[in-house]
Amino acid sequence: ISSDVENNKFYVGGVVGRMMIDGTISNCTNNATVTATSTSAGAGGIVGKAYYSALNKIMSITNCTNNGAVTCGYAAGGITALSAANVSNCSNTATITAGTEGGGIIGEQSMYGTVTGNTNSGLIKNNGTGGFGYGGIIGWVRYSGNVTDYPLNGIINVTNNTNTANIEATGSTGGSGGIVGHIYNQANVTGNTNKAEHIYGGVFAAGIAGSLQQATGNLDIENTTITVSGNTSSTLLENITVSGTVGNDLFAYNNAPNDFIVKDNIAPLAKIDDKYYATLAEAYNAATD
Repeated sequence: ISSDVENNKFYVGGVVGRMMIDGTISNCTNNATVTATSTSAGAGGIVGKAYYSALNKIMSITNCTNNGAVTCGYAAGGITALSAANVSNCSNTATITAGTEGGGIIGEQSMYGTVTGNTNSGLIKNNGTGGFGYGGIIGWVRYSGNVTDYPLNGIINVTNNTNTANIEATGSTGGSGGIVGHIYNQANVTGNTNKAEHIYGGVFAAGIAGSLQQATGNLDIENTTITVSGNTSSTLLENITVSGTVGNDLFAYNNAPNDFIVKDNIAPLAKIDDKYYATLAEAYNAATD
């Protein structure tokens, strides 16, 4: 798709407006700018929204590329604004501007899904002030609690994704993160890499997940928690800033440290070519091999 797409509808996509409950979108490329003028809409470079679920039904978005800027007064994503789908091996290269939640791949991942092997190199930003969750891969991970519309639900997995772009959401009320902006209640965030030069947030900001929070009104899945582990982030702490007074972190700002797990993440001290090393000794050994 190369022609620009602009609409005031509830969902706007560069290739598909919406996908519901079941189906696969694969091997699509969008080069058009995508703009949703409604403040309650969702805009995605490939599909506006991939939402609602049913037992034994799966939505998948795979091997898609977005090269067109996406702008929306509500949720925006380089691939999709709202997702309850599995999203894999997709990429975004364009600027994503969102009023509420924005991500290089997904604006909001809700209730279910695995997000893996995706890459983002496009700037993520809010509309100047306000908004909630902004991330290099996903803006906001949450669980609406609406099991009638989402009977297929489970812990969301965010694995082996890479972000190289900056996050600029000064004034937002939630989290800004190199991989995920804000997470509610449960998720596995593992094996991801963030290489943003800077991350600007309003209240919370961090190299991997901007904020981890227990939220009432969201579904709690038994025997699960938020785990942020085995990720790599090269954004310096001095370049992870908030405009408010709460806080920042190299990896994840943890609002419930007794409940959520943040461990075994790497802030590399050295880089050779495209590979990062956790210690100078490891880098030296690699360089002399």
